[in-house]
Amino acid sequence: MAKQLINHARVLKDDFTRDVLAQKTWHLTSNGYPATNVRSPDGRYKRVLLHHLVYHYYHGPVPPGHEIDHEDKDKTNALPSNLRHLTRSGNMANKGRDRDNTSGYKGVSWNKNRSLWVANIRKNGNRISLGGFADKHEAARRVNAAYREHFPEVAIPNSAAECEARELTKIACESNRKAESGVLILRGKIQENKDEFTNCDWTKS
Repeated sequence: MAKQLINHARVLKDDFTRDVLAQKTWHLTSNGYPATNVRSPDGRYKRVLLHHLVYHYYHGPVPPGHEIDHEDKDKTNALPSNLRHLTRSGNMANKGRDRDNTSGYKGVSWNKNRSLWVANIRKNGNRISLGGFADKHEAARRVNAAYREHFPEVAIPNSAAECEARELTKIACESNRKAESGVLILRGKIQENKDEFTNCDWTKS
């Protein structure tokens, strides 16, 4: 189904968008969520978030203890396929890095006292320490592993660290391949020399 924009938000181009969403005036909240004001039965106006309206229309009520999450982390992407329900912990786990993050990886920070990169995640309001690492990429991969264990419904936050590991593995494999190739060439030359030595007619010397 086609997509369209409503005040810089992505929605489906269908009857619900035409008859309901497009009839309202939208603005961005201080947190970056598209929202509108809806008049309640008592005459007061209440702010309603776009992704809440879309989720309820296409998916129904949010299960108790869950929140609506944008799978791709884009607050303006209100396509039904991008909206899902998660627990509070899962929703927070799917957030981006903190603004003051200096490592470039979520859940990884520099500990001056230990001179190590420390890794941690949060679940149900509790901080889970994952240890200290000399290499921040290794710390990031430890965070990814914790996500796979504790938040399997959420994408790993530090995919770049996985790519970095694969690149190092690729370089190591290439070096090993070249080294093994060199050994084979050397073995071939040694065998050629042995054959030449064995087949040589020393009586002509």
